Amino acid sequence: PPKDFLEICFMNRAMLTRAILIDLDDTLSVEEAVSRAALEATAQHAFTTLGASRETFLRDAREHAKRLHAQAPVYPYCRRIGISAFECLWGRFLGDTADLTALREWAQKYRVQVFEATLRSQQLEGDEAAVELAETFAAQRRKLQRLMPDAREALTRLSKKYRVGLLTNGAPDLQREKLLASGLEPLLHAVAVSGEHDI
Repeated sequence: PPKDFLEICFMNRAMLTRAILIDLDDTLSVEEAVSRAALEATAQHAFTTLGASRETFLRDAREHAKRLHAQAPVYPYCRRIGISAFECLWGRFLGDTADLTALREWAQKYRVQVFEATLRSQQLEGDEAAVELAETFAAQRRKLQRLMPDAREALTRLSKKYRVGLLTNGAPDLQREKLLASGLEPLLHAVAVSGEHDI
């Protein structure tokens, strides 16, 4: 039998729980570490092809990405929806809303600007090189995507007992792309992406 009031409350709450909401980024799917690894792979490419210092490249790319993101005319939208500087380096931002159209157009230029500024800080120049580095980052970010340890196992167990919903911040197509790559969608009863609701 329960020993105290708190134990009784816990048991009652456990019996009443029918659904669980779970986040995607850095909860089910690795986000920050994968973005760092993609940037490291891009720095390695810059070292191999241009002789860039990897450490300086990493430092400068992070600084330029954050600075240009924070200064962007689309930054208020990114902040409201939950779109990071590094997501702007690889997201496609599909959709026909005014906000997504503006973000898509800005992001295409932003990616190249980040790597142009990063190369300039090492007296390395070249528009074509910056475009190639932007493409390298996006390809590596997609290639390196992975789940958090035990995410699939935990979600499998939870989905047998509860209705499990995913609630995630971000751009609609980017979060859906991450979810599709994860292979976890069949274990979810519902998915809500902040950008699909403009919040």
